[in-house]
Amino acid sequence: MPELAYVNGRIMPIEEAKVPINDRGYHFADAVYEFISGYHGRLFAFEAHLDRLERSLRALSFPPISRDSIREAIEKIFQAAALDNGGVYLQMLLGALVAGLHAGLVYNTWPSMNGNFGPDNPFFYH
Repeated sequence: MPELAYVNGRIMPIEEAKVPINDRGYHFADAVYEFISGYHGRLFAFEAHLDRLERSLRALSFPPISRDSIREAIEKIFQAAALDNGGVYLQMLLGALVAGLHAGLVYNTWPSMNGNFGPDNPFFYH
């Protein structure tokens, strides 16, 4: 079976999958990754993987998405691939840049460093 992709609710051959170049995943790595192994036609520790995925999505302030819809998409592509042993590599991207949003993004997303932006700060790049 060829490699498959599930993009925006559609299963397709992986070579046909496209993500817009202005997706934040490309620009800022706003993405969550998860790999779920499958053995004997069943996904291993599926609920534990979904738990970790939900924690990761919340940590990166992704918009809410139902666990059931994620579970359904993963099961759908795993079944379509018809693999006894394999896995699902999940990449969830935040989405396209909104015009003008990126201009102040760096300043709005860094943690507070009490105004210390000099060489003594561990986040200062020379």
